[in-house]
Amino acid sequence: MSTQTQETVVDRPIKRLIFGAIIGILFSAYVYAAIDRGVYLYFAPKDSLWNNIFWDDWLLRIIAIIISSGLGSITAGLIARHKGKIIGVISVLPSVLVWLFILYFLLNDELGLTIFKVNIIPESTSKLLILLSVLVNILVGYFGGGYGEKLSSNLHSNYDNRKYSLLGIKWYNFLWYPIVMYFILIEGFYITSYAYEIIKILFSLPEFSLSLILINFLSMPAFIGLFLIYLSVVGLYQILSDSSEYVSTMKGKVILSCLLIVVVPPVAFGLTYLSFYLESLFN
Repeated sequence: MSTQTQETVVDRPIKRLIFGAIIGILFSAYVYAAIDRGVYLYFAPKDSLWNNIFWDDWLLRIIAIIISSGLGSITAGLIARHKGKIIGVISVLPSVLVWLFILYFLLNDELGLTIFKVNIIPESTSKLLILLSVLVNILVGYFGGGYGEKLSSNLHSNYDNRKYSLLGIKWYNFLWYPIVMYFILIEGFYITSYAYEIIKILFSLPEFSLSLILINFLSMPAFIGLFLIYLSVVGLYQILSDSSEYVSTMKGKVILSCLLIVVVPPVAFGLTYLSFYLESLFN
């Protein structure tokens, strides 16, 4: 590592901590917004009484918290490079405060009010699960931030070699990359919602049955589509951060990026609807 890079890491620890916490908060909210939209687009048309706060499925809500807070806190730890666990917890505090705000209304019996155009249901279970959500958020932030700090020891040299970049991505790519990735993530979490529903059905079936075989067969295209979305997300990041092992020339990067953005998501969406169609034939 060059002397200049060492000075950047050592002489600006406070700036890194603050910047890491801010980016972690923003990224966590970004991922959660994509999850929320993807889940809504899948479940709301099936349920006219869909609850935008509680989602009527706390396991799904907890999974969403783990994904968004996990990715946000890991990113915070990566950027901070030290005190990752503390910065990771700070990055999930806004989410914790939102849930505590909702709990405040529940505990103060202001249950007849409509908050953000959603009626809050006064159930004891909801109160307990909100506390669980807060605990999960903090734990995920703590361990995620620590993991991000460990990752930074292996990756920071690559990041430092790319000037005017964030996690290896040049600044000008952020003019379009977050927008494109947001819609890809929405599609990914839409398909994930379907996969989640299928997995719940599989666990409710006997250990072996014809229904189990049929469901596995019908849902296979959607799971392939979900894998394609994963390849699109990871592949696009690797290209933009110049860490891809498959392409090195600018022309190759542009062609592969276009494929990952323009071709792969529609194919994944088509495979998912193929599963929907196959299911409709047997219902």
